[in-house]
Amino acid sequence: MSGYAVEKVDRIMEQMVMALFADIKSIPEQELITHQYVQRTNEHLATLSQLQALKAQKEKELASYKSEVYKSIQGKSTWSQELLSELIQEAKVEIEKLDAEINTAKALVDDADKAAKDIKEQYDRILTWADMFEGSTLEGKKMIMWQLIEKVRIYRDYQFEVDLKPTVKEFKALWSKRSTQSTNGAA
Repeated sequence: MSGYAVEKVDRIMEQMVMALFADIKSIPEQELITHQYVQRTNEHLATLSQLQALKAQKEKELASYKSEVYKSIQGKSTWSQELLSELIQEAKVEIEKLDAEINTAKALVDDADKAAKDIKEQYDRILTWADMFEGSTLEGKKMIMWQLIEKVRIYRDYQFEVDLKPTVKEFKALWSKRSTQSTNGAA
């Protein structure tokens, strides 16, 4: 590639990164945190709720078996004590399993909180890079681009295909979603 071609590629990449920074800067920080929290927490909360409902059902079932034991002792039940003992044991084991699954689901909800904080830190880091980018030397700009871009493929006529790093992809997707909503809302 000639010196002119390299300079042209550098300019195009610089413009692309500046546009990316502008897009990411347009996302209000609170919206970003809320989006991440809601997205990662809702599914874990739904799972937690389902598990708690199953546990309540199993506890009700266990109480029913225990009351049947009392009837069995009085001779008023058609169920044998051995069968009831077996059913009670199975219900207790299932409740223990559900307790473990509930604890795991609670940990996932807590992890979603941590993930939202991590996203905020990454967002702040990207904003810092954006502020540094404009005043940086070419080498400084390339170092910042290296933090954002996973791979660049260049084709004829300066056609580019750019793969962003995962965190940057998330921010870009959120920006795309916002711009689509505001376009649809304006229509």
